[in-house]
Amino acid sequence: MNITYLHGEPTPRKELEPFDVVQGSFHAQLYDINSLLDLPLANVRKLWKIMLSAAWENEKSIEQVRGWLPRAAENAAEDIRLAENALKDAKTAAAARHSENAAMGDGYWQKTVTDLKRMLKNAKAKRASASVIDNITRNLDSAIQHRDAPRLADRAVKDAQRRLTNCKARREKVQKLQAIFDDMAAKAKI
Repeated sequence: MNITYLHGEPTPRKELEPFDVVQGSFHAQLYDINSLLDLPLANVRKLWKIMLSAAWENEKSIEQVRGWLPRAAENAAEDIRLAENALKDAKTAAAARHSENAAMGDGYWQKTVTDLKRMLKNAKAKRASASVIDNITRNLDSAIQHRDAPRLADRAVKDAQRRLTNCKARREKVQKLQAIFDDMAAKAKI
């Protein structure tokens, strides 16, 4: 059976890696170990303290964390690399949009949009033919796109900068988690 998707192939679902911590009657389960990155550090410390205090019950979880932390660091580094490339591309695109806008003169597109809106209003008032109204509408849409292009490009740069900042913060959190786990495991002699 062939399935045709309207918006391209869907991205594959990310494999979830459940994470369990057990100590006596206490049982905590996360649907995905990557959720540890979303928890506050104090909560992760508490969870790991419980996990390491009952090492015999949590051998699998301890090994899971030991294997997950380097993968999380690699993923964070890859995300930063991708975010840096996206930011570079966004800045290049923004510079091109600003250059195109500057080539037409300051305020050219705003004046064009205003003029086309007035023309469209007059054409509708005079009951112009549908082809004339369609032509003015197409020109108006194009002028609006040109007018807004630099602003949209600047927004894309800000979004890319925000994404890069978030990726760097995530990498720092992974590094902190690695240091915390190493320290706690050394104290627990595991």
